[in-house]
Amino acid sequence: MIFSARKAAKDAAADMQTAAPAATVTQAPTAGDWREQVPTGNSSIVRKGLIFVFGFLGLFVIWAFAFPIASAVVANGKIVSSGQNKLIQHPTGGVVRSISVQDGSRVTAGDVLLVLDDSTNRAELPRLTWR
Repeated sequence: MIFSARKAAKDAAADMQTAAPAATVTQAPTAGDWREQVPTGNSSIVRKGLIFVFGFLGLFVIWAFAFPIASAVVANGKIVSSGQNKLIQHPTGGVVRSISVQDGSRVTAGDVLLVLDDSTNRAELPRLTWR
């Protein structure tokens, strides 16, 4: 048995040497040939992206229908400012003409909070510019 396996291996090696395929000669590709073979379309990328997005959306919809929210948590709460409330005062005083905000309003830097009456300042303007 061992003898026949060795003989079969030698015979196969001899057959491979005698029946070697003829070498094929191919021309080297020119500069433009390889560029024509490169895929330049983006349809497969777009298709894969759309499949991913719609697949994820479909899984989400299936999950939403399979596991509905039966109840919600209801809790009492109170909103408290994280910092201290700021007291706003005019440095020289004056008469307030109008207040633009109410207590508890959310304001940002630069918002007009109140308008002072400028009638006293307008009355003194000619006297101060005459000097």
